[in-house]
Amino acid sequence: MSPSGNGICMKGDMGGEIIAHCVTCPRSAEHLSGKLTWLVLCRTATDFDKWSWSNQVGTYQTYIYGNLHGETASSWLTLGSQFKNPATGAEKQGVKVKINAQSTWNGGPMLRTELIPQTTNSLSGHLFFHVSLQLPTVNPPDPAYEHQIVFWESHFADIKYGQLSGQNGEGDTLQVITGGKSIWSVRPVKGTWYNFILETGSPGGLWVSTGSSPLQKVYTGSLNGNGGTDWHIGERARFVPAAGLVREARRGGSVPASGSMSVADDCCRAGALRLPINGAAQQINETDIMYSGIYVEDSGPTTQP
Repeated sequence: MSPSGNGICMKGDMGGEIIAHCVTCPRSAEHLSGKLTWLVLCRTATDFDKWSWSNQVGTYQTYIYGNLHGETASSWLTLGSQFKNPATGAEKQGVKVKINAQSTWNGGPMLRTELIPQTTNSLSGHLFFHVSLQLPTVNPPDPAYEHQIVFWESHFADIKYGQLSGQNGEGDTLQVITGGKSIWSVRPVKGTWYNFILETGSPGGLWVSTGSSPLQKVYTGSLNGNGGTDWHIGERARFVPAAGLVREARRGGSVPASGSMSVADDCCRAGALRLPINGAAQQINETDIMYSGIYVEDSGPTTQP
């Protein structure tokens, strides 16, 4: 498999199968340690708009996004070479995932823009799920919110950023959580690419690096799940009050949590609410996250981003 001239991933002659979905080509097949099954990708972001429950085409299910004002999936997803990890030379494009105050999906309580694999493969068992992501210097996610940015629907393993629900402490934290515990965390440097491999099945584990550095195994043990196709790439954001305070990191201040709304209400309704900050409506600005190098291997893993 190799990128074609127009930047599309084309299925090539491969001995194994890519158990994968991908924003763009993960890597040329000759550079992969494991076997992959590939599904052809989008030429442009508007290709994301072609998927529907009655027309399940392409490599992603693209139905979770702000859609209350006539938006389409491509309103929130932008493809471009500037959105990929430069270390992945075989990759032509990455994707910028955007949320803002209009990102409520079907009137739900959180701000969401998410991609989910469209594949007939179960993506379950002993597999290596690859993803690289960057919190940009412009429009980075707000640490006062919990951002679920890579996760399975059952949340057996999540990559999260920001202040977590029901917890105090440093909000400006990127971390991997499994079984309710953080197994890796860092205060992220904006504009830096963080590379991850989530190893499902047995023995399981987590591999991490930054930039162009080879991924190293930083955790060995079960991620408490066996993979699956309900793997979400994107942003799901909610506001989290900490210790009875509603914090607004960008404004540098905080106010007591409203007596008219319970902490539980705050946590579940966060993204769509405008909680008062010193008497003013809370401002929810655009936030972006960049993703690239998304694919799944059945052996290996490939440790070069």
